[in-house]
Amino acid sequence: MPTHTVSIYTPKDVPIPPSPSATYFSEVQWKTLYALAGAVVPSIHAAATVKSSNN
Repeated sequence: MPTHTVSIYTPKDVPIPPSPSATYFSEVQWKTLYALAGAVVPSIHAAATVKSSNN
């Protein structure tokens, strides 16, 4: 039966990339993102405001 040698491997530290600037998106890009999210994500209604099961 062949024997297998086990090598000891020590991973090296990986540097963390720099964080994005405070202005990640421009104002127009934020408005576009919110418009897309408003069209895709369904709105949440409180139980008291739901009038039928079709809402």
